[in-house]
Amino acid sequence: MRFVIIGYGLLSSLIYESLKKKKKVLVLSRFKKSKHSLTNKDFFYYDINNLDQIEKKIKKDDIILFSAGPSEFELSKLNKKKISEYLYFYNEIIKLCIKVKVSQFIFFSSIKVYSKSKIYDEQAVTKATSKYSLLKINCEKIITNYYPTTTKFKIIRISNVFSEPLIFNKNYENLLIPSLIKSSLIKKSICLKNPEICKDFLTFHDFNKKLIKVINDKDINQMKVYNVGSYNSISILDISLLIQKIIYKLYKIKINLRFPNRDKTTLIFNTKFLFLRTKSKINNLEIAITKLILFLKDHYKN
Repeated sequence: MRFVIIGYGLLSSLIYESLKKKKKVLVLSRFKKSKHSLTNKDFFYYDINNLDQIEKKIKKDDIILFSAGPSEFELSKLNKKKISEYLYFYNEIIKLCIKVKVSQFIFFSSIKVYSKSKIYDEQAVTKATSKYSLLKINCEKIITNYYPTTTKFKIIRISNVFSEPLIFNKNYENLLIPSLIKSSLIKKSICLKNPEICKDFLTFHDFNKKLIKVINDKDINQMKVYNVGSYNSISILDISLLIQKIIYKLYKIKINLRFPNRDKTTLIFNTKFLFLRTKSKINNLEIAITKLILFLKDHYKN
């Protein structure tokens, strides 16, 4: 079994580090230079306009983890032409994978494809509420155009995964938990516009365990969608209070919390798959946030 990761951002770089310990892994990235060191054996640069390069790298029975794509921050700056080019590339990659007969094609989607609702399971209605969710929904729809095939298609709709990064850039600082910690460490305060809005936060450690379960799910005779989250609904206020508590414990620094308004929503992010239903432990969340605070404290000190 060999894994091929297409795209090399925060999540895929962490997955690579985890998989390479026991599995053969190839990373395909459109970036020539990566801040994270990879051996030439594991890393290959591709030109988005030259798919023949990729065809030579992908083999029969490979498991494809497709995480390539613009972040929300990047997408806000892209015009329609660039978005169309991305969708064309994505479509061609799927056709290539079917031709080569890879065993699985796993697309990294997002919890943000769901319309506003209190309960999100895999049967919930999807609705584009932003350019980012529209792009993910369109990518999911493209997969349905090619089924059935010998390739097993799996879509994972991922909640808010966080971890200390291997690749640090502005995109990372725009993520919710890193932005809250950055504000705490630099401004000694957090401004919460919607403190009681609840979200599903998932540590990378827990995400990785559930990803492996999805990969190992053999009972599949059609395209499947999996919600991958902690299945714990936590408000942004509670996350901020946890950050406040940890920073005071570590550095005796008091963080001021400000609330311009108190809009409140509830969220239940769940899954129909029994093997994914194990809820992440709150203690895992605190440990992961502590590690991230220590990482960012050292980063901003430099």
